Amino acid sequence: MCRAFPINKDGVFPKNCFMGGIKVLKAFSQIPKSGRSSDMTRIIKQEVEIILDNGIFKYLKNPDGSRKEKAGWKKFGFPLFYQSDVLEVLDILTALGVKDERMEEAIELVLNSRNIQGTWDLKNTYNGKMYCEIDVKNKPSKWITLRATRILNRYMK
Repeated sequence: MCRAFPINKDGVFPKNCFMGGIKVLKAFSQIPKSGRSSDMTRIIKQEVEIILDNGIFKYLKNPDGSRKEKAGWKKFGFPLFYQSDVLEVLDILTALGVKDERMEEAIELVLNSRNIQGTWDLKNTYNGKMYCEIDVKNKPSKWITLRATRILNRYMK
């Protein structure tokens, strides 16, 4: 079970784990439409709606019940392994062809995170925990820039 407490536990699939739902959606999004079962299509639609309803990265709650951002999701990383971030979610949504006004705040976050060189920096890393290091923390990242550019190109079409 996740340590985080979603705003609406009944509105999170799989039960109680928003991030787990992201990973399910990521896997299903890689299957061509023609190869998806009706259950897969239903789960994709359901999960997309859950993500959008939760403002992509605002699925936690404060003690008073108000929405709380998942701050770590605003720190772009690669690779993510079991974690997630705004870029991963937007990459999945835009790959599925989703374009919705509820994505705007997350898109703005991506745009505002661009550095003065027009690229994006690595903010979340597993460097030191892997056999090799991928990019340098707080420096421009080709992987983050690739994902951000791909997302913006799809979304702005």
